[in-house]
Amino acid sequence: MARVGLLGGEIMKTVSFEPHEWFDYAVKEGYNPSVIAFFRYNIQLFERTTPKAINLLNELLKENLTKDFRQELIVEVMGEIIGIEFLHFELVINNMPAFEDILNAPKTAKIPEHPAVLYGLVEALGEKASPDNMKKICEYINRLPDEYGVIAVKIAVLRDPKLIKYCIPLLKKWEDGLMWSFEY
Repeated sequence: MARVGLLGGEIMKTVSFEPHEWFDYAVKEGYNPSVIAFFRYNIQLFERTTPKAINLLNELLKENLTKDFRQELIVEVMGEIIGIEFLHFELVINNMPAFEDILNAPKTAKIPEHPAVLYGLVEALGEKASPDNMKKICEYINRLPDEYGVIAVKIAVLRDPKLIKYCIPLLKKWEDGLMWSFEY
């Protein structure tokens, strides 16, 4: 939805979009996976902030700041509630399995249980996927709950559409599961 109006003689255009459209945009633009994962996990907080604040948070995470100053800036940029939630989210996702562990043992690497950690993990997997590691990533994704695996594949394919060829077995599995779930 777009709204156009005049403000002080200048044309002002306001554009709003669905959260899932923003997620796709953020992946394509190379946003920090923690930012995307946080708002996927906390969709209601996404709807309570602005694109400008999210962009500032993303830029802030690129800077090399002291821990205290970084935390202070995050709370300042995002507001107290969203800022503190984001900082807590970062603490939780720091419990993700290491990417190298997943690639070394995709069939046995730890599967997190906490939804926040799973969201962080699938963002990271999608971000780090390449033709060299996608087969192993798919082996690991196959062990995740389907809704998380779909997100990881979507992120990877948005970044590099050629990766879809590695995902065919997963897509067939999900298609079969979807068809089964609608049978009466």
